[in-house]
Amino acid sequence: MKKILVIDDEEWLREMIHLALQQRGLEVIEAANGADGIELARKELPDLILCDINMGKVDGYLTLSSLRNEAPTAAIPFILMTGLADSAGMRHGMELGADDYLPKPFTTEGLYAAVDARLKKAQTIRDEAERKLAHLRDNISLMMPHEMRTPLNGILSNAEMLATTAATLKPDDVAEIGQEIYKSSERLARLIENFLIYAQLELVAADPKNINALRTGMTEHPKELIRNQAVVLATQANRLQDLSFDLVDIPVPIAEEYFSKITIQLLHDAGRYV
Repeated sequence: MKKILVIDDEEWLREMIHLALQQRGLEVIEAANGADGIELARKELPDLILCDINMGKVDGYLTLSSLRNEAPTAAIPFILMTGLADSAGMRHGMELGADDYLPKPFTTEGLYAAVDARLKKAQTIRDEAERKLAHLRDNISLMMPHEMRTPLNGILSNAEMLATTAATLKPDDVAEIGQEIYKSSERLARLIENFLIYAQLELVAADPKNINALRTGMTEHPKELIRNQAVVLATQANRLQDLSFDLVDIPVPIAEEYFSKITIQLLHDAGRYV
């Protein structure tokens, strides 16, 4: 059963909306002001919020803004109700993230139409998220074995050589084989880590409630991060003399963890193909 939160300081209107939506088989919860509405939304995570604009200290705009700034409530469909539906107010509400306006006074049919439209759109978004998750599962199951085969073969072949011919190998040969096993293991670990990050990002992207939280990350000083990683990788590849830098230290709106992974992968690819 879909849950609707109604926030309005007029009790008679809340009761009217409550009765009307109950007749459509919807669960309705109520709040008499914006502050209570925010707390109830956080606690109940309703499927849709109907909120009056003109209330006391916490009006509809503040209520909307507060809920849009919190990851768990950011994607909840939000309909503003107002008796003063002027263009400036409507534009302000849409800029804050309102999904629709319901001008007062409204008929029961108008209420049903607005609620049904928002619930239908939210269901479409959920269905699309499920489709993306299914696609992700298929991609991981198909791509991981192929991508991992090369480093895994390197580990197996060198380990087999070490196990079967150790008695005849010179110390330098054993060290070289061990180094190859280490390199292949390192590459395999990086691939697994990258796939896990990819899966995590796809899961977050498929759930609109978490997208805002993902966007709050920031890499304040990418310049030194790029430089340090490039020096390490170039040293490992004996290509330190090939390095030259022309970097600008501009903050990047991405979590440092993900920025670091992207940088490492790009540098690895550059070392292999350039």
